[in-house]
Amino acid sequence: MSDSTTSTSAVVMDVDGTQPSPPVSVPSQVMSDGISSLSSLGTNQPRRGFSFRPRPLPVTPVQFSGKPRVVEQSSYQTNRALDDLQDQLQQRSLNGSDDVAQLQLRISDLNADISAMQQRLDQTVENGLEDHVRKEIKDIEEKACLVVAETSQKETEYGKQLVDLHHDIDAAIQREFNIHMEDKVTNVRIDVDVEHRDLEKQIQDLTDTQKNLVEQRLQEQLVVFDRELEKKQHDLGKEANDAHETHVEAHRSQHEEKKKALSADIQVAWARQGAASASQMEAYDHVSKQLAAIKEDHSLTMKSMTEDALATL
Repeated sequence: MSDSTTSTSAVVMDVDGTQPSPPVSVPSQVMSDGISSLSSLGTNQPRRGFSFRPRPLPVTPVQFSGKPRVVEQSSYQTNRALDDLQDQLQQRSLNGSDDVAQLQLRISDLNADISAMQQRLDQTVENGLEDHVRKEIKDIEEKACLVVAETSQKETEYGKQLVDLHHDIDAAIQREFNIHMEDKVTNVRIDVDVEHRDLEKQIQDLTDTQKNLVEQRLQEQLVVFDRELEKKQHDLGKEANDAHETHVEAHRSQHEEKKKALSADIQVAWARQGAASASQMEAYDHVSKQLAAIKEDHSLTMKSMTEDALATL
């Protein structure tokens, strides 16, 4: 190696490591510029608009869009569908994490290659191979750009897949919510129908009870009316009987008076008997006829009063 203040010479291998490069003299200023540029790469500072630091993919937590829904009871098929979607989401998240880890490993390998190239650049700068090393660094930077672009594309794809899975989960939850609401509405309608039937039955029972009460009241009123009628009939019968007895007593009194009068007439007739037997016999016949007439009149009166009393009852 020559003087470091003037030039530096070294024997290095090519990029493929097969053929050695011839010794080249490189000025010290050029070597200093190359080392400073490689030092900026070694510190992971951005160069030419690229960054070689691996950027991890964001893991988006599963969030359900829309308003929160309350599902009391889910069907078996919908639960299975939700479980499958959750498994797919977890599987894709794991696959995405694996791909990101692989990309990060590739980026780490590229950074290691860059570090190795920096070391080789330190050697090649001494031998005047800075341009060749810069070309290799440029190729590595292009590869790194491709890796970064691929990483960004996969991030976008995984984001779309996560969004699609979220939409599928939301749709499944919405379907289950609709099914649950339909079941709930059906149950409410059934309950309303049952309550309606119960109310109709209660109304019918109340109507029947009202009819029974009305009939019972009418029956009670009829019983009361019958009792009052019997009482009135009894009172009327008693009044008729009293009237009949009064009438009979009056006829009896009249008959007694007539008997007394006849007895007086008989006594007068017996008194006159001694005067004339003929006249006595006539008087006796007359009295006998009068007695027969009085008895017949009394019988007719009693019969008429009995018929009147029976008709009154």
